[in-house]
Amino acid sequence: MSKGFRELENITADLGIEAWGARLEDAFSAAVHGLASFISDLPGSDQPLTRHIRIEAETLPSLLVQFLNEIIYLEETEDFLPGKVTTLTIDNLRLEADIAGALYDPDLHTRLALIKAATYHGLEIDQTGEIVNIKVIFDI
Repeated sequence: MSKGFRELENITADLGIEAWGARLEDAFSAAVHGLASFISDLPGSDQPLTRHIRIEAETLPSLLVQFLNEIIYLEETEDFLPGKVTTLTIDNLRLEADIAGALYDPDLHTRLALIKAATYHGLEIDQTGEIVNIKVIFDI
């Protein structure tokens, strides 16, 4: 199992995911895919644009929350629909990533949920054996 995500159940008035991967970068990437699945139905072939994100944080949880909130900010301010992570590196609480996606077009895309923010509530980043697990809840 290289990476993946699933929606967390029984979360009232919010949405949550559990994401995982063999490396921290894989788990962060899977968390982005989970976030993207809540925002829009962007098809895999419809991702002509890329946005570069560079973030530094004081803690690993802060790095994850800031990263996800930057993607939410791009969706809110530019109508950028995230599709997939094309590159992602994490080094010493510094993250650089390229996110492929598209600008929202009502003739092509369906918006699914209005995500306000990734939260620290219930946030978990754990390494169990050779798998990094993340749980994050989004305020809607």
